[in-house]
Amino acid sequence: MFQMDLADSAAVHLAELRKLGCDVMACDDFGQIEALLEEIGSPYRAPMFDVRRNDFTKGGAFWLFLMRRGKPVGGVAARQIELQDESFFDYVQRVSGEQYGAEAPLRAMAAPLKRRLAGRLVQLDTLHLTEEDQAKPALMRAFGHMVVVLSAMTWPEFDWMYSFAPEAHGPLQSAYGFPIVTPHALTWRPPVPFVHSNSEAVIYLSKLDFLHLLSLRHKKK
Repeated sequence: MFQMDLADSAAVHLAELRKLGCDVMACDDFGQIEALLEEIGSPYRAPMFDVRRNDFTKGGAFWLFLMRRGKPVGGVAARQIELQDESFFDYVQRVSGEQYGAEAPLRAMAAPLKRRLAGRLVQLDTLHLTEEDQAKPALMRAFGHMVVVLSAMTWPEFDWMYSFAPEAHGPLQSAYGFPIVTPHALTWRPPVPFVHSNSEAVIYLSKLDFLHLLSLRHKKK
């Protein structure tokens, strides 16, 4: 039933995107990802999602590309994280040290994140869209919701899904539909890693939140 509900939701979001003149293409062929990103024209690569810096394996991550007239014009990445017995604070501190070449660059983490995020996580990257498409809330929402649903289909046993956001209650939170936000989530030792800031938020939802939101969407039919 869960997978059927997800398939129905994916179909709804795909129809919304097609009304806006777009389509999507999911890709977990890591040999093709970099070429597709270059075709988009985005120079930015978040270290945690950079295929040139990470040894991704099939089933551990995927990219969803926004397509227009058969060409990729935007994209977003999702990856699974199995924390097992490691705390979220220890995980972020460990991988940030590996990615940014600094020793223990994370100084502190907001208490809600420390207490909540555990177990099987799914991390979503930011949405890589043109400025023109970023100014289209309906497109951002349909594309963002699509990657959330596909992530749940790919890793149905997830406990939490999250993303870093430049600000609380901003367009990224609206695009993903994540109901929980922790502002000023992380405090970094100087120099602050280039993709982070001490004012950024973390937006997230639990599996229970997701199931509740999914049920509400189906009640609206």
